Amino acid sequence: VQIQLVDLPPIAPDMTEPWVHGIIRAADAVLLVADLGDDAVLERTEETFAYLDHARVTLVPPGGPTASPEIGRVLKRALLGANKADVEGADDRLGVLAEAYGARLPVLRLSARDGTELEPLKRRLFELLGVLRVYTKAPGKPPSLETPVVLPIGSTVLDLAASIHKDFAQQLKFARIWGTG
Repeated sequence: VQIQLVDLPPIAPDMTEPWVHGIIRAADAVLLVADLGDDAVLERTEETFAYLDHARVTLVPPGGPTASPEIGRVLKRALLGANKADVEGADDRLGVLAEAYGARLPVLRLSARDGTELEPLKRRLFELLGVLRVYTKAPGKPPSLETPVVLPIGSTVLDLAASIHKDFAQQLKFARIWGTG
């Protein structure tokens, strides 16, 4: 599944360009990255949450609500990635971060330098999107495992058929489903 990751500049008071919050508001999900190499990681994270609140963006955990009852406010499914887990003092800072935000968002211990937890991060990001992959198979041919159809979790066979072509969905009489997922 092709996804686009957008790496934004750090969010800092009075230094963040106005277009940054627009990109965040339009995103399907957010990975907020905290720097465990910074002694002020808690303060920086608090500043980021304050900036997002001012931009009327609320980060929610995976599986959380996606619609806000407040007009103009958006809810974005998010993870909090604690990067630089390989630096001295990182475990102490991670504990402080997890204590402050662990009830609000999943906090993931990461290290881009040594690759700590990057593979599980990929899976968590995919799950955060709330989509599933469906592989199709024409009768008498092997399944096409190269290009899945991507649908929101909870989609039906008719939703799949409609995503292929509206006439296909209208004329669908039956479908065979295989696999364990």
